Amino acid sequence: MQGFIHSAVSKLNHRLPFVFDLKRPEIAAAGFNSLGLKKLARFDTEGLADAKSYFEQAHNADSNGIYLAWRAFALMAELIEGAVSDREAQLEEVQQLTANTLQKSGDNAFALALVSLTRIMLDDDLNAPAELAERAIKSNEDNIFARQTLAVAHSAVGDTEKAYLLSKACQQSNIQDDFSHLWDLYHALVCISSGRFEEARVAATRATNTASNFIAPRRQLIALCANAGDLEGARTHLNVMRTLEHDFSLDRYLNDFDYPVLTLRNAGFITPRKRDDFGE
Repeated sequence: MQGFIHSAVSKLNHRLPFVFDLKRPEIAAAGFNSLGLKKLARFDTEGLADAKSYFEQAHNADSNGIYLAWRAFALMAELIEGAVSDREAQLEEVQQLTANTLQKSGDNAFALALVSLTRIMLDDDLNAPAELAERAIKSNEDNIFARQTLAVAHSAVGDTEKAYLLSKACQQSNIQDDFSHLWDLYHALVCISSGRFEEARVAATRATNTASNFIAPRRQLIALCANAGDLEGARTHLNVMRTLEHDFSLDRYLNDFDYPVLTLRNAGFITPRKRDDFGE
């Protein structure tokens, strides 16, 4: 039922601008937000840049904090994907946007979940964003976005079994929206943290099948395939990564501790000594 409601609301939000008066600020904002979400769901450089612009236009039309939260989320995705020229300035903007979101929409479960997930991906202190995820779920227990965020939060602070149960429940809700590949990525990360590596490989593969240019799950699949003995699969994902990420290299993947594969490192998948495991 939660999955059905989530999918229905997602479709309704995309239809709102077409059935109501766009001269109303809140409807115009919903239209810009819908366009932004479609661009964001691509998770490529051009899509993320367009998404940020649409979320900004949405907030200009209607100063709801949720649009600030979505812009912060898009900025976070750019940082994770390495698509930024000034990392420090962008991090500062994310912090300001999330702070403003909490000030404007601190009682909105969806906004809380977005801020929590954005900060979990970027902050060193994970306890504070995990507490935001708890607040989001208490505010609206049926919010699947908040539940998936809470799963990621529990995983980030080391409560991997509880994280897995939450994430698995979200998977079983049969979510149907523009971000199914994102949910699959997060489930893969939770599975890696809890030692369920084959399930992680299945979820990450599903994410790349849905969105072939989505870089993050391919990063996981290089190591997951190698660990499963599928060296051909690992090499395939390596080669695709070289086309998707202009500065990608195996040396960077294995040796650069700033490269965004922390979950794999924490699980012991990636060490400098594992170069030969990838067949190179």
